[in-house]
Amino acid sequence: MTRARKSLTLTAAPAARGSAGGVSRFIGEIPRELFEPSAAVTAPRVDDARTPSEFERGDRVRHRKFGNGRVESVDPDGKRLSVLFRHHGRKRLVVAYAGLTRVTAR
Repeated sequence: MTRARKSLTLTAAPAARGSAGGVSRFIGEIPRELFEPSAAVTAPRVDDARTPSEFERGDRVRHRKFGNGRVESVDPDGKRLSVLFRHHGRKRLVVAYAGLTRVTAR
């Protein structure tokens, strides 16, 4: 903060599970009139992902890192699923971010 000449951007990441986390107590000492609304683009939260699941139990899928696998279960809301990969075991994935492609249906 002491080296910023014209502007300063402060960011904060959500606290990781199990860590103390949170925003620094020193942020509260900055006068509110110095803040401007942020125009930053934020990634959607998992709860905000509105894509209905296009996958069903038994579908064969491909993942760029884990390779081919089979969908074992899909959460009722369709946002998360469990996939069993041959060489990487069972993975819980968020459909909106997993980048899965269907290889074949059951």
